[in-house]
Amino acid sequence: MAGADISLTYDDCPDDLTDKAFEQGDCSRSSFAEEADDDNFFNPLERIQQCLNSTDSIIRQCLASLLQNIFKKTPSAILTKELPEIMRILTKVTDDDFLQENFLEKIPSIAAEALANSDRVEALKDVIGDYLLPVVVRNLGWSETGINLAAKAVLVEMMEKGYVTQFQAEVKVCPAILALQNQLDVNTSAITLMSKFIRLLGKDIAERILMKRFIELCSSHLFYVRKLAAWQFGHYCAIVGSKVYEESLLPCYLALCEDDMWTVRKACAEVITFVSCVCPSELRKSLLAPAFGKLLRDKSKWVRISACQTLGGFIATFADPPSTKIAYDISGDLVLMNLEGDYFIQPPCKDGFSNVVTMEEAFMASSTEDGYLHYYDDLEKGACNEVTDLDSSELGGRPKSCAYNSGAFVEALVAFNDLKLDGYTTEAGCSKENGNANSKIETETKNELDGDLLAYNQHNYWYISPPELDLNELELTTDGGDQGDLNESSEDVVICHAQKLPTKIELGSDEIELLDDRPNSVQPCSDNKGDNLDNIVSDNGNVSSSTTNEIKGPTQTIVPQYLIDSFLSMANLSGRPHGNDMSVHCAYSMPAVISTLGREYWPLVKDTVRALACHLSYRIRRSVASSLCPLAVILGSEIASEDLSPLFVDFLADLDEVRIGVLNNLFDFLHLVTPQKRDSFAGKLGILTRMNSIWNWRFLQTFAEQLTRCVHLFSPADVAKWLGCMYAPSLLCEKVAEVRLAAIVLVSEVLKRTNADLTLSAKLLTLLSKKYAHGTKWRMRQTFVLLCTEILKREALSPQDFASAETGMLSDLLELSWDPVVNIRLGVANCIVKHLITNDYFVSNHLDALSEVLRRYEADKERDVRMAVVDAV
Repeated sequence: MAGADISLTYDDCPDDLTDKAFEQGDCSRSSFAEEADDDNFFNPLERIQQCLNSTDSIIRQCLASLLQNIFKKTPSAILTKELPEIMRILTKVTDDDFLQENFLEKIPSIAAEALANSDRVEALKDVIGDYLLPVVVRNLGWSETGINLAAKAVLVEMMEKGYVTQFQAEVKVCPAILALQNQLDVNTSAITLMSKFIRLLGKDIAERILMKRFIELCSSHLFYVRKLAAWQFGHYCAIVGSKVYEESLLPCYLALCEDDMWTVRKACAEVITFVSCVCPSELRKSLLAPAFGKLLRDKSKWVRISACQTLGGFIATFADPPSTKIAYDISGDLVLMNLEGDYFIQPPCKDGFSNVVTMEEAFMASSTEDGYLHYYDDLEKGACNEVTDLDSSELGGRPKSCAYNSGAFVEALVAFNDLKLDGYTTEAGCSKENGNANSKIETETKNELDGDLLAYNQHNYWYISPPELDLNELELTTDGGDQGDLNESSEDVVICHAQKLPTKIELGSDEIELLDDRPNSVQPCSDNKGDNLDNIVSDNGNVSSSTTNEIKGPTQTIVPQYLIDSFLSMANLSGRPHGNDMSVHCAYSMPAVISTLGREYWPLVKDTVRALACHLSYRIRRSVASSLCPLAVILGSEIASEDLSPLFVDFLADLDEVRIGVLNNLFDFLHLVTPQKRDSFAGKLGILTRMNSIWNWRFLQTFAEQLTRCVHLFSPADVAKWLGCMYAPSLLCEKVAEVRLAAIVLVSEVLKRTNADLTLSAKLLTLLSKKYAHGTKWRMRQTFVLLCTEILKREALSPQDFASAETGMLSDLLELSWDPVVNIRLGVANCIVKHLITNDYFVSNHLDALSEVLRRYEADKERDVRMAVVDAV
């Protein structure tokens, strides 16, 4: 070819130099790096100087590749002599802003090449510590965000790969990080940087060098520094020893839990699980639990919300023996990990708590109680220059002139007014009597008010009063026939939701209590600040009476009872701001809490689990559905069969988003319940084939796969009746091929389970022959061919049964060898070649019929069919 001689390297491309064309960059870089191997043309030092002095920016970017080639190809004597000057020149690369980030990203590759050739060139052993590491450290905290992030990433990578020794880290890395801490008003990300490196530096360096500075940061006069320090507590708890933890970290953490700024207390609530993981049991109960109880009753709404979100994980740390430990995920973030290696990650809330609190934080100090807005004078002194570590809205100072020319300020005030934060009341709000959360607010009759004016308010202005009815004149019928129309599941739902009916009616600023004669009725809480979640936990640390029924069950001493009461109260916060999100966290953490308490204390949480299972929000029901199997493992077979099975049946008829939680663990759950209860489920699983969306084919695929695993859990008769004749045929007819393939595996397992008595599967075999082998649609006939292949592959039927006239499988398969559809003939050819002629029984008894098909396929008009049988013939 004439084009084969065209060179791929272009020495002069003037039209592309200004545009930095992609093609030229690759060509120039490749050519320039390869020329470095020719030591007769230029020595290494001259090549480095030529690269740095080039006017072509693309060539200057080849510096890292050129240096690696020099380490690899240059003779030892020459490289040893010129290496100090080469590295001295390279350390000045950071003076060129254009090359800084590019060169930093290549430093790990340069370090790897230096170590790889250090045996050949002794001088390369000191390149990392003497030259490369100082370049990286010098760029930490750089004003350019891209360079700063690149330096952090490179330093982490070098330490993870072992390029930096412990001595180098202590002498060169730690002083640089501590120096950044002295400029916190300019670079607050240094706190996060120090915490990220602590796991790489090790316990000894962390305790000797970094711990003292961290304790100082926790007592900084800047509130946002204390908040960042509180967020990083988990990293230090995971690395330091028990003595340092008990003498330094724990007292410091408890002090931050009492901080004047609510943002600091909120950060403490978010990291409580990591602090508790390494805390001794006695200190956890005597110090941590009371401190966290105060956070649950904090005067700030957002602190209480964060405390409720982490309450389940905190309770899980009380398990004895411990069932969780601190670990790092693939990205280097702290997570809780159980003994099986699964991560416990708190689900995020969608209400944007963090964004809301930063707005509040920028406008006022929540620690004040005088009702006026206050400025943060220290906010204007320092600001974070890195968005990833601290939102600029948290640290951005507000102009004292307060001169906002747009409507954003008005919208902010409106949103701020809607928050109704603690310490700020509105004129229409209800007062709290004596600060007691359990006192009742009674309506006062004011005779001096005009009746018309009293009725004229936003709630009842358009309200038309109904005619009064005499209840004595009403006859209530209680026919047994009418009651029989209500099934058991509907009764459970009615009872569940009846407990959530309101016990008072709000009229403006007044409240009228409803007379409730229901058994176990819930008394209304006196605190009328539902909008700011005061009623999640009462002031005395006990569960609010307006959010949960009286808990009945054995007394436990594993976890402080007020924590359990607070956790269970989160299950019934419907209708309150963020109430559903609290219930989501409760449902998500429920298996961990039950695992901590143990099965003997299941009565304490049983009613709460039922309430969550019939919650109006599908997100909460989905969490409960997904946790049924873990709960069954924890509680055992008897409790799972008695208490969890009704929930399982209800979830089968729920939304697809909820049912998928049950479906993914269908086999595991059925395996855990008793055989009697399991047999009762066989006829109820068909409801899973009824989907809310016809496009949700993966749901049916999962259903078929789970049924395949469940085949051996049921008796052969139930397998043939339900899985074989009821569920499998509908799955075999699906339009999506993946569903049909999963159904084919299911049918083969059904036949294998019932092959001892072919009378059980006679109905299924007749259906397969009539509807599929002789079907009018080619897709049905192809499914039958694939099914025959799968049956032979899995040995679901013996060769004698497969070829018998009773099953008719072989005769139907050979009849389909004449099918006009190419894919069907191809499937028959593959089945014969791979599974029939390789079996001694078929060769001995049906060789003539099989050979005839193969000879006919050898002359088939389709090449794929001919190629499929060529080896066999």
